[in-house]
Amino acid sequence: MPINTPHPEYKEADWQKMRDCYDGNSAIKAKGETYLTRPNGQKQGSYNDMLKRAFFLPVLARTIAETTGNIMRKDPVIEVPPKLQSVVDDVGTGKSLDLFISSCVSELLVSSRRGILVDYQDGQPVLLAYNAENIINWSANYIVLREPYYVPDPKDPYSLVVEDAYRELTFDEGGYIQRVWKRKDKHAHYAVVDEIIPVAVGKRLDYLPFVWMNPLDNTTSVKKPVFLDLADANLQHYQVYSDLRQVIQGTTHKATFLFADGEPPKEIVYGLGAVNHVNDSAARAEVLSDNSGLTEYLNVLDKLETQMAALGARSLQAKRQGVQSAESARIEQSGDSATLMTIASSVERGVQQALKYAAEFAGVTGEISVEVNKDFLDGKADPAMIGAMLQALNTGRISQNTFLAFLQQGELLPVTVEEELEYIADGE
Repeated sequence: MPINTPHPEYKEADWQKMRDCYDGNSAIKAKGETYLTRPNGQKQGSYNDMLKRAFFLPVLARTIAETTGNIMRKDPVIEVPPKLQSVVDDVGTGKSLDLFISSCVSELLVSSRRGILVDYQDGQPVLLAYNAENIINWSANYIVLREPYYVPDPKDPYSLVVEDAYRELTFDEGGYIQRVWKRKDKHAHYAVVDEIIPVAVGKRLDYLPFVWMNPLDNTTSVKKPVFLDLADANLQHYQVYSDLRQVIQGTTHKATFLFADGEPPKEIVYGLGAVNHVNDSAARAEVLSDNSGLTEYLNVLDKLETQMAALGARSLQAKRQGVQSAESARIEQSGDSATLMTIASSVERGVQQALKYAAEFAGVTGEISVEVNKDFLDGKADPAMIGAMLQALNTGRISQNTFLAFLQQGELLPVTVEEELEYIADGE
């Protein structure tokens, strides 16, 4: 089999759909009939006009951005040996580890799959992230990664085209090895153009330094994208909205018929100033259109928006009347938080393991830990509760430690309880 043979569980269609919906209106329209079917008999020009009037609501992108924000609303807590701090500051691509973690969270919400290759380049460990689409094939003995790159167009030296290289992580008789596969042109077969033998402090590895992440765990298992159902509902909304615009176009821009000598029209032309010639005695009339169907389309759009809210896009729902308590908000969103919890845990474990691989490459020992936020709701205490706790403190019913712990849990204390007690003891 060629090196670019995909794994049986490779779900290109699902991932591409998620990517297009995440990229939004322009990406969806660029795919034309993939997401918006052309009616039978409709000419290309008319279809292009229909496509222009359609609009893809950016629900998925906004939902993923807000969900990522819920997880990343508190900075990850990262502890590494001093010699590994450079990786925390820059994972090797100009991105800090905090931003790298955020991108991992976001990508798991898009495709439910992410991989990290730990490499050693120019005397420095680097963390290289791979999206689901670029993890082509895998087994216990190899992983094949796609790496797109630009080359000059043979027909135009000022134009660039995308080619794919493949990086194979595997073993030979001595241990871990990387093989880079390329082809001379798009008609040629892929061949090995480079072999790289990474070493950790002069020793070859007996494992593949690659970390897997999905929404549930850190195995190679391919999971259904978390928001795939939301993407499908989002596309349904796009299609119904396009139909609605077509109905509006037909009912507000009525067709005009001019009865005169000539060939009958092959199609009815709508729009301001449009005239359809019909072979009959001279007369002029307008076709009256019924717009009673608009209400049905609007009802369908409302139902789809409610479904999208239930599937994750809560920001589409109208705000509740009255004030919702923090506790009721926590209860309402506990189901959503369960998914966020497993994603945060998967990223936490994955990045921590990647840092351990980086430490082995660099010959560094010491404690390594990564803690990703798992408190997804704004936990600020309300004023009435603060007053009640303060009264309890002043009357001796709770200790100072308990009161300070309450303030910290309510995100009103910027330091730990121990640090605050030290400040109090020092009179600061």
